[in-house]
Amino acid sequence: FGVMVFEEGFFHADPHPGNIFIRPDGSIALIDFGQTKQINFKFRKQVAELMLRVSEYNQMLGEEEKAKLFLQSLGGFAKDMGV
Repeated sequence: FGVMVFEEGFFHADPHPGNIFIRPDGSIALIDFGQTKQINFKFRKQVAELMLRVSEYNQMLGEEEKAKLFLQSLGGFAKDMGV
């Protein structure tokens, strides 16, 4: 799914177990493309950066004040993304 989102910018938006099959050769097959989404390069880059920032936050266990300030900056970043 990372390749679909970050490299192709076009992804299957309904990836539940009923829509994903493992083929005999081990490859993955997706069905039911009723829900798909295409995102531009700028938004893909912003989502990747947001994921990295959330990862940073998850490493701030025990640093409450630092985490609080970080969450405030994260909210501003998400707002700038239009989320």
